[in-house]
Amino acid sequence: MKDCVATCVALAAFAGGCGSDHDLVIGRNEISAVMADDASLADAYGLPGDATSDIDGASRADAAIEAAPCPIDEVPPAGSLAHRYSFDGTGTMLKDSVGTADGTLLAGCVLDGAGSMTLDGNDDYVNLPNGLISPLDNATIVAWVSERSGAVFERIFDFGSSTAGEDQRLKGKSFVMVTPFSDTGDGRQLTMQAATPALGTIQIATDRSIRDGDIHQVALVFRSGTGVELYLDGELLGVRATRMKLSDIEDVNDWLGQSQFAQDKSNFGGTYTEFRIYGQALSACALGATRTAGPDLLP
Repeated sequence: MKDCVATCVALAAFAGGCGSDHDLVIGRNEISAVMADDASLADAYGLPGDATSDIDGASRADAAIEAAPCPIDEVPPAGSLAHRYSFDGTGTMLKDSVGTADGTLLAGCVLDGAGSMTLDGNDDYVNLPNGLISPLDNATIVAWVSERSGAVFERIFDFGSSTAGEDQRLKGKSFVMVTPFSDTGDGRQLTMQAATPALGTIQIATDRSIRDGDIHQVALVFRSGTGVELYLDGELLGVRATRMKLSDIEDVNDWLGQSQFAQDKSNFGGTYTEFRIYGQALSACALGATRTAGPDLLP
């Protein structure tokens, strides 16, 4: 099963730096592509020595993801779960059952005691405390969601800051986010982006949709200074090598359901059943164990 599979990425690099036409990594089913910024990043992802393109961007290649069975007992390391939101209870406070970072439901959204949270796709969102990810060296962000609205660039989560400052939207300044539907790049469905003023924007855009009304597990693994991985239901969709670190992101707006950009008119329309932040970059096998256990149990 894919959720019990370790992904061994043997991929090649695209040419171009941030802001170029090659700032996309497209993951399609069993095929993915990595853009490596230099040889050290290629080494970090186990790429061959010639994986990075030359300065003129002459070399470009794709390779398949090879899979190996996961150890039965591989689960997230003890103590790695930093924050957990299960959407239990009622009212407008979202309890962090592992840490102390309780959130606030805004714009009329409330918990109804059903163990889930539904946002209306208009102005509902959750404000989580500042600084959830910037102090971390590495992180794995995992959400179990069901999406129904289909609006472009709505956010499952968006952690960062805008040019207007704390608690304000205008243009994204530094952030990491995931959207179910970007309508941009070669892959227009599930997409992640991360950006800082110094390094520009990186993106993994895929052709995999979650807009079917079912509950899906969406996961982002961020390895500071090395790379980012995007998963859907335990399957690796794409990898992006980058020098960006979590400490480069000024996360004063840590939001579920809302974008840093005022031009993104629609907030997330759909249901959350679980949201977690691990303070480590989980392996594909450990992440697969969380999917097998499901949103209500810890493996």
